[in-house]
Amino acid sequence: YHSFDRIGIGTDHPEYASTNANSLVIANVDSVNDRGGLSIISGKTGGVGSIYFGDTDTTLMGGFEYAHGGDTLRLIAGGAEKLRISGVGSVGVGTAAPRAGLDLWDVGAVTKRFAILPKVTTTQRGNLVGVHTGSIIYNTTTAKFQGYNGSWVDLH
Repeated sequence: YHSFDRIGIGTDHPEYASTNANSLVIANVDSVNDRGGLSIISGKTGGVGSIYFGDTDTTLMGGFEYAHGGDTLRLIAGGAEKLRISGVGSVGVGTAAPRAGLDLWDVGAVTKRFAILPKVTTTQRGNLVGVHTGSIIYNTTTAKFQGYNGSWVDLH
């Protein structure tokens, strides 16, 4: 359905959608459990699927990209990538190559990394899976930071 400056897929009334976003409306409203959606299919190994936001001065100010080659989802803001989720679930903020489950960079200082450490009890610490040498936690039972180097030790 096309009406003036609006396009409706699955609806004859795209003007009923939010006035902030009704230029293209995809609807599936036949029953309570129906799902509407949008699929972007791109090339195999090296393909990238994208949704971009811009204005008349700059066509790429923000957006989302899914890169098939690295199985990564990227968030773009201010014209540059700001956040990446890897195919294994690692999240990088300010870095395109997260080296931990959550890898945070101080974007204003190229060499600084910082992170929010997990807070766990001594019992919860014993149930952690996949702990690597160099892991750091805050133990709420002992009220101390602890590091792992084959066993947990208090950091002073």
